[in-house]
Amino acid sequence: MKKLLIISLIFTSISCFNEPKKAEKPSIDEQEIINNNKINERKSAKSKTNASSNILNSTKNEKYPSKSLTKYNTYCNKRFSFCIDYPSDFISSEESNNGDGQTFHSKDGEVSINAWGELVVDGVSTLDINYERELTNNKISYKEKKNNSFVISSIENGKIFYRKTLKRKIDYFGNENINTLITIKISYPIEQKNIYDGYCKKINEVLE
Repeated sequence: MKKLLIISLIFTSISCFNEPKKAEKPSIDEQEIINNNKINERKSAKSKTNASSNILNSTKNEKYPSKSLTKYNTYCNKRFSFCIDYPSDFISSEESNNGDGQTFHSKDGEVSINAWGELVVDGVSTLDINYERELTNNKISYKEKKNNSFVISSIENGKIFYRKTLKRKIDYFGNENINTLITIKISYPIEQKNIYDGYCKKINEVLE
């Protein structure tokens, strides 16, 4: 009996010595340090992501930085009594033989502006006929039609096309109140959108 009691005490002592220790909870100061480290790691990761995004955006706009067109030359058409401003560094072509308008283009030929007038002829050249013709020929991204004008914008082959046509009466070679259509149209690469979108607004304001 004494032997059994001694053996039992020995096993009990061994099990007590081998009992795993419970993990100690960090103190309040230690926990605060851990939390701050996690917050700093998240901020650092976010900062790196934003930096990468900024680099990509600056690379995309590096070739065509955002700018506003500020200097213009003016073209006036005597036959159809209208004037337009075009960028001063654009090259102007000769006015058309019949005097209905003129074309202007950038030095690299990527951007072109066309301005012309025409007489309203029922069944041949009216505001509605011109509008419907534009709708069938282009991939339209925006359109708006009013009683005396229309605006159409389209994207095709990597270029933006913007056109506004205004119907108005003028004195035409001594004849009063003759219906005419005045049109300004610009085309430019999508990559230069940040440069020429403002000119589209200018077109819209001129033909009011």
